[in-house]
Amino acid sequence: MKFTQEQFDYMEEQFSNLTEQEKETLRKLVRSDLGVLVGKLMGPDFISFMAMLKLPKTGLAAPR
Repeated sequence: MKFTQEQFDYMEEQFSNLTEQEKETLRKLVRSDLGVLVGKLMGPDFISFMAMLKLPKTGLAAPR
């Protein structure tokens, strides 16, 4: 499935509006067997979006 930039922007905005608990639930889903299966079904664009859901790096690993 191909996503437009508008769709990615919308999903990113929606994700940012979630509570930290909801975000963590989605992150766990991404790392699960179900998340892998959904990624295969939805295609590489969706997998790229799912990768964005990872926790931001902190400390020395944080981007500057």
